[in-house]
Amino acid sequence: TTLVMKGESSTTASRFLSSIQSTFTDITDATRTSEMHFSLVNNGIFAEKMRITGAGDVGIGTTSPTKMLTVIKDDATNNAVYQPLWIEHTTSGAAANGIGSGIVLASESSTNTGRMVASISSSFTDVTDATRTSELHLSVMNNAAAVEGLRIIGNGNVGIGTTSPGSKLHVAGDIWGNQ
Repeated sequence: TTLVMKGESSTTASRFLSSIQSTFTDITDATRTSEMHFSLVNNGIFAEKMRITGAGDVGIGTTSPTKMLTVIKDDATNNAVYQPLWIEHTTSGAAANGIGSGIVLASESSTNTGRMVASISSSFTDVTDATRTSELHLSVMNNAAAVEGLRIIGNGNVGIGTTSPGSKLHVAGDIWGNQ
């Protein structure tokens, strides 16, 4: 089954805008499986942009997602970093130092689901646009409490066990090495 949305372009009365297609990948009653394909027009080319498999895997930029979310950017660029995920925190008030965003990695504990395992977060220490400066924090759980284990501040200093590293590598606590 396909749902097609059409619209008018500047030169033609009716053109495809987008479509949602639902198809069976297995029609056997006991193992019946379906997928949904979402297609859009970009620069005059109509193509599939997202797919949801019967297993619930979502693919953006791929027709065969292998994980819960698979994002693929396929282009001719071979010497640049691609950032497919943009996470932004905005405020209805004026942004202030300390505003930021992050990602929480969670799993189930022995008695509950949705428990934080670790987090990666960032925040501005200076929100002034021309001089904006930020920090990156990595936290893990210890005795059911989030503990920041690593911080990288705007000047490049890295802190382990400290939230205000005063040198390129600042470790609060013992260091062990072996040759």
